[in-house]
Amino acid sequence: QLCVMNQLKEQLEERTRILQADIKTQQQELHDIKEKLHLA
Repeated sequence: QLCVMNQLKEQLEERTRILQADIKTQQQELHDIKEKLHLA
């Protein structure tokens, strides 16, 4: 039972890391787009 909970927790932590990295990428893209709009 404990083993299953640990596996689930690890999977959730992994997904959290992936999502956080994705958010950073999107924020960078948003920043780049805003700069381009500002220059346009």
